[in-house]
Amino acid sequence: MGSFPLLVLDEAAQCIEPAPLVPLSWGCAAMALVGDEKQLPATILDRQAAYRCLGVSLFERFVRDEVVKEGDGFVQLDVQRRMHPSISEFPSHQFYHGALKDGVKADQRPPIPGFPWPVPDSNVCFVECGCCSSEEAGRSNSNAYEADILIHVLRGCLAAGTPAKQIGIVTGYSAQQVLLQRHVKRIGPLAAGLRVDTVDGFQGAERDLILASTVRSRSTVGFMRDPRRVNVLMTRAR
Repeated sequence: MGSFPLLVLDEAAQCIEPAPLVPLSWGCAAMALVGDEKQLPATILDRQAAYRCLGVSLFERFVRDEVVKEGDGFVQLDVQRRMHPSISEFPSHQFYHGALKDGVKADQRPPIPGFPWPVPDSNVCFVECGCCSSEEAGRSNSNAYEADILIHVLRGCLAAGTPAKQIGIVTGYSAQQVLLQRHVKRIGPLAAGLRVDTVDGFQGAERDLILASTVRSRSTVGFMRDPRRVNVLMTRAR
């Protein structure tokens, strides 16, 4: 291949640290790492490897150890053009120190019809599903009662005219994903184009409406213990 002047690494925060060493070895003069260390990390399947910090990407290490800083090798894109301001408010303050600005006005993202939004001017709603516990399916979890409530909300939005291709269902567990996919299939053609995926699978995607199923896991927090996955979960909706 020979040498080349510039290496551009996309989704660099999801790349395990040794991976860039291969293209770097071809003698590039400069590199640009593009990513967000506050969203999904590199995928590490071995718990011991994760415990030994082998899931830390080169991008994350450079930022964490201040190899690069704001204005000195690091640029933070600080204008979001996806979300209604009520959706971006919490992620901005919780994950980006309040630095995330809105490039979208509230009237550009009207409420999705078919759901009784409880707070005016807010396109965010948390639905309490009661205290029923989840069921274990191998290393994953599912919650049938929570799935029923979500499908009830989905049917209302579809009946009100929201196109299925503008709706996404996101969950942290593959077992819940399979359960929800079965429910959606029963709806028939009205749900054609609707996407049901895990948080990891939905990274980088967006929809007008996101229905999130967190799956109560008895007394444990489960996948929600990782703030980076919470960040992805809460920033997929427009």
